[in-house]
Order: sequence, then C-alpha cells, then structure tokens
Amino acid sequence: MGDGATVQLQTSKNSYLLGEDVEVSITSESAIDDLHVALVCRAPWLDDQGNVTEPWEAATEYMLTERVLASTHLSREELASAEGQVRLRAPESGPPGARGAIDWSVRAGADSGSEETAEILVLAPRAAFADDLEHVAPALNSSPEVSVNLGTDTVRAGDSLSGVVTVTPEKKLKARAVSVALVNTFMLATQLHSPERLELARDVEIESGQRHELPFTIPVPADVPPSFSDRNSDHELLPEAIRVPANYWEVRATVKAGRLFGRRSTAVPVHVFNG
Repeated sequence: MGDGATVQLQTSKNSYLLGEDVEVSITSESAIDDLHVALVCRAPWLDDQGNVTEPWEAATEYMLTERVLASTHLSREELASAEGQVRLRAPESGPPGARGAIDWSVRAGADSGSEETAEILVLAPRAAFADDLEHVAPALNSSPEVSVNLGTDTVRAGDSLSGVVTVTPEKKLKARAVSVALVNTFMLATQLHSPERLELARDVEIESGQRHELPFTIPVPADVPPSFSDRNSDHELLPEAIRVPANYWEVRATVKAGRLFGRRSTAVPVHVFNG
C-alpha cells in the first residue's frame, strides 16, 4: 500500500452485544500490505489515574483513557482471502457503553496510511453481570421498619419495575411522605442518570406494628446505562480491592417523618440490562 493511501471501514450494524463479533468491511483504493484493526474502549480506568483511592467524580476529558480490547493484523494475502471482511469479538467482560462515560469504536489503518474510526454502541445482554447483585446488597441501607418487595430484580432499560413498599413502624408514625426511587451509582461516587422518583403517600398515620402496603410501578428509561461489574476480568475499571460493581442500580424506599423522627430508608439491588 502506498504512502498516504486511505483505508475505509464500515460496520455491519451500529450496536453489538458484549461477547458478539463486530463485523467490519475494509476497502481501499490501493492494495493494503499490513492492516491493523482494533476495538477501542474509552473509559475512566482508575488504574491510569495518579490516585486510585479517590472515586471518579465526572466524565471529564482528561480522566478518560483509551484501551484496545481486541485487535488483529492482516497481511495483503490474508485480507484478500477474507474478501475485506474482519471480525473482532467484543469481550464479554468488557464494560458496556454508557453515555458520557464509556464509548466504543472500531479503528482500522495501515502503517503507511491514515486511520479510520467508526463509533459503535456495545450493549449488555440480560445474563451479563446478573450475578453481581450479591455484591451490591451489603452496601445498601436497610431499615427494619421499611421493606421493598419487587416482582423481579432484573429489568430491561425501557421497561418498568413493579413492587410493594411496606411500612411497619415500631411506634406510631406520622409520615410526611413515603417515596420510592430508582437510583444509579457509578464508580462509587457519582451517577450517570438522575434518580427516577415516585411519591407513594403523603401525611399518613400508621399505628405501631401495623403493616401499611403501598404498591408502585416505576419506569426505567430506555437510555440508562446497564448494570455492570469488572470483577474477575482483564478489563477492570476499579482497583481490585474494591468489590462493589462499577455501575449498579437500586430501588430505594424512603419514609420522611419530620425533624424529630427523621427518615427511614431501605434499598434493594436491581439488575438493569439493555441488550
């Protein structure tokens, strides 16, 4: 391939699942002697930062780092034999795309020519990271007077979650408000999506030991980032000593009882997927 020659690439579709092959078509005006193709993930890898003890707080430009998570090199003969078609697998353990924090792209080029890039969306299938709920639960608040029961602890982005909040006070309670919220936590300290809140009751009196049940249905927006962990993988965002998943969700019920009696809160983990 001559100096300055341009490689053009096109992916077979715009979105892929973790664990799926990304199909790329390569064309060029002249022969390509040595082609390199890579799947690149741009994310806040904390082990690239100077101080990994501090949580990631915002998706600022200087804190995002690119890493190649899959790549291949092809000679002129290999590319001709493949008829310009290249496949790279998005690692099952890689972080799925999250708007404002994690981006994926395919890059192709030759040593003597320019490089082309195509942005892609990498989604999390239902089963991906579902087992991480057990790592979330110990980190959540739990009040003996408030419980949350869900119809399911797994939900697709764009669907809704239904359940029941039960308030059983130890003493007579005058609740100013009872609410439920779907809450996101990313990289320990921030959120990629604002909480979805729903008020269930206001100015309620509940006798000691009485069970007061409040059913609810809360929407899960279609564009929210999925739950994911990077434990036991080669693509970790958080330091190994931190066991909480990189991005997790909870349904949190809160009872506000005024200044003298404070508030009671209980949360349960939810697995959100988008693939």
